Amino acid sequence: MTYTREDLIRSYLDAERYKSAEGVLAEDTQGFTASLQRAFQVSLNSLENKNFSDPLWPLALVFQQGVGAIQAQESGILEGGLLLSKLETLGTGGQRVLEQYISLGQARYEVTQQALSLLTAVVEAVWPDAPKTVTSEDLLRLGFDDSQRPDPVDYW
Repeated sequence: MTYTREDLIRSYLDAERYKSAEGVLAEDTQGFTASLQRAFQVSLNSLENKNFSDPLWPLALVFQQGVGAIQAQESGILEGGLLLSKLETLGTGGQRVLEQYISLGQARYEVTQQALSLLTAVVEAVWPDAPKTVTSEDLLRLGFDDSQRPDPVDYW
């Protein structure tokens, strides 16, 4: 499999999302993002807690704001289909709420896409010489086998 810089960022977000999850899932997401960061020759963790006097502070701050924007878009609703079907049964008022909820979902998607673009731009600015892609073979050479990764849905 070939991974892009966006995949790298998504792995970082997943590691944050699942750091308190079941041991296997937390270990996998942490190991995956650590391996991707090594393969891409970057350290996204180095963008955390930069001092105002650090030359990377503006980029680090923007990176953390982008991460926060994505995290804020996550609804946490596992049974979205059930919610939608229940709203449909509530008549005119439920239909209006459903339309607004769907519209909000589209806006959340757009914010997430914009934030991913922003995070990718930060990675490119901080590490301009980093590879644009890495492969499963690169990860395997670093000791991470991505062929047997757990599915997060199995842990809910």
